[in-house]
Amino acid sequence: MKKSRLFRTWFRQDFDGVVEAVHYKKTGRIDWVRIYERRGPTWSDHFIIDRKTLLSRLNEGKKYFSGKRIIYNASEFELGKKICVDDNGKGEVIITEDTHQNLIDHLEDVEIL
Repeated sequence: MKKSRLFRTWFRQDFDGVVEAVHYKKTGRIDWVRIYERRGPTWSDHFIIDRKTLLSRLNEGKKYFSGKRIIYNASEFELGKKICVDDNGKGEVIITEDTHQNLIDHLEDVEIL
């Protein structure tokens, strides 16, 4: 990941989840993502949610970042970019911040499965 930053959850808790992996459909839209979510002072195990669920959470104002959990450190992550919703005139797309491509879903620095 480019420009990753180490994050310690006990130091700063200003986001709700980390997207670790993504699976795209043939159309280029997200099929599902593998995420970790903050549960009070700790974090969940990874689990999978579909595009519709991720989109609704982002539209509710929840903050997600690309990244991955640091092995053997349950509450530490290497963070990438913030994940955003953009309206390209044809519908909503899920992209990482500072992404100039907004025609289809695109999560930069997220492992593709």
